[in-house]
Amino acid sequence: NLPRFYLYLTLFMFSMLGIVLADNTILMYVFWELTSVSSFLLISYWYNNGDSQFGAMQ
Repeated sequence: NLPRFYLYLTLFMFSMLGIVLADNTILMYVFWELTSVSSFLLISYWYNNGDSQFGAMQ
């Protein structure tokens, strides 16, 4: 299920770019939260591994 991983990675990169290019605080906060969500999805992608599930919730 590698396409799902690349979707999460693309979402993460898009949100990081949005943080850099944001011109106001509200937009920066939205992209910051999107980065947090996409980071959670990337870490928890390997759901078979118990350590990654624990790490995603940290």
